[in-house]
Amino acid sequence: MTIHDQFAKSLLSEFLEPYGRAVTNLEVSNEPRFVDLYFEPTQVTGYAHASERASGDLSHPRELGLLGQMARISCLIEPFRNPVDEKSIQSCLLKALMIRAKQQRQGSQTDPYLWILTPTASERILALFGAVGEQGMYHLPAGLNAAIVVIHQLPRTRETLWIRLLGREGFQKRAIEEVIGLPTGDPSRRRVLELLGNWKIMLDEKTEAEREEERELMMNLSPAYLKWKEETLNEGKEEGIQLGKQEGIQLGKQEGIQIGKLETVPILAELGLSVSDIAQRLDLPAQLVAEMLAKQNS
Repeated sequence: MTIHDQFAKSLLSEFLEPYGRAVTNLEVSNEPRFVDLYFEPTQVTGYAHASERASGDLSHPRELGLLGQMARISCLIEPFRNPVDEKSIQSCLLKALMIRAKQQRQGSQTDPYLWILTPTASERILALFGAVGEQGMYHLPAGLNAAIVVIHQLPRTRETLWIRLLGREGFQKRAIEEVIGLPTGDPSRRRVLELLGNWKIMLDEKTEAEREEERELMMNLSPAYLKWKEETLNEGKEEGIQLGKQEGIQLGKQEGIQIGKLETVPILAELGLSVSDIAQRLDLPAQLVAEMLAKQNS
């Protein structure tokens, strides 16, 4: 498994898990075949054919934009780092058909939709599989229940941002810059910066030759890593200051209670209570009570 595969699976499952069951490396059969990500939403609005899925208004987590639309029903997601070729698409379709056949044998009515994510795709490849569409979304013939998402053709909007992070070179760099530019209070921004930072750390741990192969990727990730590191350190400092303040307040309260108890000691002594009785009533050390009374009488 490449580092890109790890990041893509982590990114997609991180966003989708709150809305259903996300399974990475789903085994297709007894043969060594695996789907990168299988997603099954918690709530499905009913069985839908490919044409309905492509245009219907099925419920989906809107904050995820295009990714949420893709995951509105059960689906298989296969992200590719390099431009997808003919054999790779055929392999994805075969795995999807095998999973559907297995589910049908088990009596399931789900018919997971296959999404193939690729940075670019030639017109020849799209035509070869009868994929039609625009702005990066190309659906295969309805009977295949599949689509090819050409990441570098997607419009640069917030709705497509999470998918565009899986692009390459300058296209990916711009998407990372958009993430950094999101409001600091955006919860998705923090989660993605952490994933990008971890991706950079994994690359740093590779050999020199492997890092050389991913030099441009490392350059793309560096700003996100530095921003994540800076904000993490600042958050740690703020938490430390806040914790210190809270401990100071608590200590002040405890000291105030202690002072109040000591001021009560002479009053109880005048009422005829012994040192041990006063100590027991006020939950104070007997020696402290005795010293307090001795100072008063001196």
